[in-house]
Parts: sequence; structure tokens; C-alpha cells
Amino acid sequence: MALFTRVNSYFNTTSSVTHGQENSTEPGLTHSHAYYTLCYCTLILAIVFGNVLVCLAVLRERTLQTTTNYLVVSLAVADLLVATLVMPWVVYLEVTGGVWNFSRVYCDIFVTMDVMMCTASILNLCAISIDRYTAVVMPVQYQYGTGKNSCRRVSIMIVMVWMLAFAVSCPLLFGFNTTGDPSVCSISNPDFVIYSSVVSFYLPFVVTLLLYPIASCFPSLHRKPGFDSC
Repeated sequence: MALFTRVNSYFNTTSSVTHGQENSTEPGLTHSHAYYTLCYCTLILAIVFGNVLVCLAVLRERTLQTTTNYLVVSLAVADLLVATLVMPWVVYLEVTGGVWNFSRVYCDIFVTMDVMMCTASILNLCAISIDRYTAVVMPVQYQYGTGKNSCRRVSIMIVMVWMLAFAVSCPLLFGFNTTGDPSVCSISNPDFVIYSSVVSFYLPFVVTLLLYPIASCFPSLHRKPGFDSC
């Protein structure tokens, strides 16, 4: 999944349509670009502010320093990196009309960061659902992993999330997505699109979709064995 390249793909798709109407629609496009740029800037500030508050709350309040909240901090860090390393380039594309004026190396770096951070956000959500499922369905095993064992478990989960996010995105870093047009910076390799979509979105989505209802229904089913539904 990628945020930065989606915007560029939109501009590349619509450029042939708008090119012939440039003179007649230029004021409207300018206003549209200014509007979306303002929206993106406001969104960036909101994301940074909200996620910094989350990190500070967990850091300062010892009662919030739980396994799940450490995963929430990892999610907040991923969202912060999206807001600071990826979204400013979305604003840049809005200003330039989707034209990439930097080198191909910079394009590879920022496309990689885009995919990596968005993937990390989704995988952190999946890790939180796994942690909650384990706590509800297997409470004995979950309680056994307290103290140092709990810190070790959550550390392993966070490291695995970020390693998998990097593994999904690293082909882009090594030129797997090189395009012929230097003014275009987007994900154009269909094989990578399928691969990244399955690993970084569909699989985590299915896991999360299955685990959360089970974790929600399990306590009531456990207390009322004859109850048929949630």
C-alpha cells in the first residue's frame, strides 16, 4: 500500500485529459491544488500532534506502559513517519501537478519509505489484534508472559512488524520499479503492486477481521456455554 505514489498515479492518468484543456481550466486547477495542499498540510499537523500526544502519554504515565500500548506507540511512530517523510511529498506533487523534478535515486527512496511506513501502520494494527486475541482466548499463556517475558514478546512483535515492512518495500529501493520517464515517480511494476497489496494489506486485513470478532465473542461464550451467538 502506498500513499505518495497514488497521488502521482492520479496526475499521470489525468494529464492527457487536462493537457488539451489547460488554458480554459487553469484557474480552477490552481484553486483545486491550493485547496488540496491546504488540506494535506492541515492533516499533517493533526497527525503529528495526535501521535506525539500518544507517545508522550505512554512515555510519561507508567500505568499506560502495557504490551498493547507499546504496540500502539509503534503504530503512532509509523503514522508520524508517514506524516513527516511521505505526506510532504504529496503536497509537493500537488504544487507541481504530479511532475517529479528530483533524481531517480530520490524517487526510489521516497517510494520505498511510502510503502514501508504504510505497511508498518497496517501490520501494527494486525499485531494489536493478535495481542488482544491472545489475551482473551489464551489468558493463562498471556499472563505467564508478564514482566520481562512480556517486554521480550512485544519487542519481538515490533521488530517483526518493521522487518516485514522493510522486506515488502526494499525491492523498490534497489530499482525494481524504475520507469523510463524521469518526471514520473510512481509504482508502475504490476508484479510489485500485487505482491505488496497481498502482503501489506489483504493478509493483515483478513487476520484482523477474523481475530477481533473472536476476541469480542469469546468472553460471553466462555461464561455462557449454551449461548449460540455474540
